[in-house]
Amino acid sequence: MTISAAHIFGWFEGEEGYNALTCNFTDALGRCLPVYRIALPRRNGERLRGAPEVQ
Repeated sequence: MTISAAHIFGWFEGEEGYNALTCNFTDALGRCLPVYRIALPRRNGERLRGAPEVQ
């Protein structure tokens, strides 16, 4: 089986904690294969979009 792309669900905004971990992991994985970021909803129901270059 060959993996041709990855869909990552997570919080991508912010510079601390899980936000930084999610961004760093996604960026590193994106150097190996196409990555599609899917932002999790914020607590107020607002959704954020990932960087356009990886969607």
